[in-house]
Amino acid sequence: MLKRIVLKVIFVLVLFRFVYSVDFWSFKPFVGSVFNGPLEEKLFYEYKNTGKINDLSSFVILASGVQENKVGYYKNIINNVALDIANGLKDKKLSRYDTAKYVFDYLHKNVFKSYKLDAVRISDVLDRGDYNCASSTGVYNVFLYSFGFQPKVIILPDHVFTVFYIDSYKVEVETTTKYGFDVVRNPEGLKEFARLTSFSYVPEGKGKRIEAGDEGLISVLYADQVLIYKDIKNYEEILKASIKALMLMPNLNVAYTNLRSAYIGLLGKYNDLKDFDTMVKIAKEALTIFPNDSDIEDSIGVAYYNSVFLRISQGDFPGAFQRIVYIKNNDSTYYDKVKDLVGLLIQQWGVSYISKEDYEGVFNVINKGLMIDTNKTYYASINLSYEAAKRLLANSKYDLAVMFHKKLIEIFPTGKELINNLGYVYNVWGVSLMNDGNLEDASFVFDRALKDLPNDSSLKQNASIVYAKLAVRMFEKKQYDIAISNISRAYELNPSRNLDDVRLKIYIEWVRFLALTEENFVLAKKVCDEALKIYPKDFELLKLHNYIVNKLK
Repeated sequence: MLKRIVLKVIFVLVLFRFVYSVDFWSFKPFVGSVFNGPLEEKLFYEYKNTGKINDLSSFVILASGVQENKVGYYKNIINNVALDIANGLKDKKLSRYDTAKYVFDYLHKNVFKSYKLDAVRISDVLDRGDYNCASSTGVYNVFLYSFGFQPKVIILPDHVFTVFYIDSYKVEVETTTKYGFDVVRNPEGLKEFARLTSFSYVPEGKGKRIEAGDEGLISVLYADQVLIYKDIKNYEEILKASIKALMLMPNLNVAYTNLRSAYIGLLGKYNDLKDFDTMVKIAKEALTIFPNDSDIEDSIGVAYYNSVFLRISQGDFPGAFQRIVYIKNNDSTYYDKVKDLVGLLIQQWGVSYISKEDYEGVFNVINKGLMIDTNKTYYASINLSYEAAKRLLANSKYDLAVMFHKKLIEIFPTGKELINNLGYVYNVWGVSLMNDGNLEDASFVFDRALKDLPNDSSLKQNASIVYAKLAVRMFEKKQYDIAISNISRAYELNPSRNLDDVRLKIYIEWVRFLALTEENFVLAKKVCDEALKIYPKDFELLKLHNYIVNKLK
């Protein structure tokens, strides 16, 4: 299974402190252009070139998340509402203060119907009367401009509202409640605002208030688009909206919060899609904005790991190898995240060749592994030796199994496990021959094995058994000289009282045969003398020796 990264998407508008070092006007995100149409791009670059927003209504509509082909429709609604308000004011001689309040009251009687946190789009306001702080502030400010005001906005970490000046008189307007006009001087408005939104009013001099112009309003509207796209997990649009917010207001912390959430969401999305190359690209892009973010940093390691693991699981071993080599050579910081997969790769790649009985291919794989990580390749080679031994021994291909393991040991001459495995192969081969009664062939195998592995105790013990059996066979055939040679070799390999006793018995029977049956007293004496050097106090040998000497007189 693919190793999953834990991705935490945070959409709560939390204030962070960032180092504002990215020029978002020149920033090129992986999604391409951040603009959703030519009108939006035109409005942005007009602002960049002039420092002014000349078409606030179009900008507010687009920034709230309305599609470009609907801008004309909603501008027409705004113009008609403005005309209706103007007609209502025509015969009234109101002060500037009262005119602004008239516009406010008109909107709450005829346009604003119900506060909803996620009513971000201007279309929500003008079609259904649903609004939140950002969309209602945007609509109110557009109408204030229509009547000659120069409104601004107060931006809080989780809220925005209107502010404008009449000469030196400052008016703050909470558009979320019908009691919110000049809210500072309206206790009922403050209570209603808290009841309706669950937020607390932050008076001047308290909290993190930012007073901004039209660009601040537009920036907040773009940042608020997270409420449109979070549930459908459209992280691309959240990312684009957040970047546009920061193009207009690079110190808008909530936009950074949303931007980070978009990147985290995109990392999770591309991880699920198994598009790990894009995942790495996204994470590295995100790190240019959030250079010390451990979650984003870790996601690169996860992407690299999963990209290798996926190729291995799909049997694309050359692809996995090339991926690891690329990471090691081009992004070595993350090699530690994938190096544990080297052993898995070499093992599974090697097994694929073993299954085809292409043992030369196995060594080509091992040599590739050595290019990456000697230690991981060694332990993978141990497992390959087990797999090859199992297959070859099952098919009685003992000689090939020995050759395979000896070649492994040439690559890893100090590999204790591989040396032990070679001993195991020799033992299985020799014991198989012994059990089939092929004692001479078995002794040949064990002699060969002990030349390669002279200190292998298991080989010595089994070889000793073979030579002891050979000795018994030759003894039964009365080929005593060969029997003595074999039993002596058996004793040399595994000295024991039992083998010593067998050797003595063979000597005695040989001497008796020569002296009593063949009456070859010269040879009998020679063999007896040889035996007495080993067993000088044996009573039976001494008695035979006296008998032979007397016969020779």
